[in-house]
Amino acid sequence: MIAWIITIALLMMSSMTLARPFENNLPSSVISPTFMIRGGSYDDSNDSNGWGASPPPPTPPATDPRVLITEALVRSAVSLLLLEGSSCYPTLRSSQKFRPQSDVYVFIYDLNGTVLFNAGSPSKEGHNTRGLTDTSGFAFHDALITAAETKLGEKWVKYDWPKPGESEASRKWTFAKTVEIDGIEAVVMIGFYE
Repeated sequence: MIAWIITIALLMMSSMTLARPFENNLPSSVISPTFMIRGGSYDDSNDSNGWGASPPPPTPPATDPRVLITEALVRSAVSLLLLEGSSCYPTLRSSQKFRPQSDVYVFIYDLNGTVLFNAGSPSKEGHNTRGLTDTSGFAFHDALITAAETKLGEKWVKYDWPKPGESEASRKWTFAKTVEIDGIEAVVMIGFYE
């Protein structure tokens, strides 16, 4: 927990800015929430206010400090990728800022599902994850990749997956945001276990 607190303090002191504080100044047609998908999809592309016929599924508990930290880490990684492209992969792999705990790390897929980068499991790089399901049969990798289809290009996905070194599945929340890296549209993600 101390690592999470230190990470959020460092992020708050950095020059990174988040879009959320400015949403109140935007017209409602521009504002779109962050989405969480579980066992299906929420299509926000055909409605005028971003909410559709019913409100979007819930996001992780707002009282959990890991939610803000995870979103800030992903946005920080996206900023670094926009500035440096894939040449920043060594920083994403080794920097304690992007790995505050052993089970918290950056991973990146292209929109076809190929793993471009995985700080937690470099051996997965180059493999395609389309159709990979969690223990309940939910194709969570496909859901993560669809972040590109949301208005803000970001969303939360909840699924069940074993923690590193464990065989039993645990609930995991992952925040995904799209970015172009060296001319390739990709999804940058970081998750945490409940």
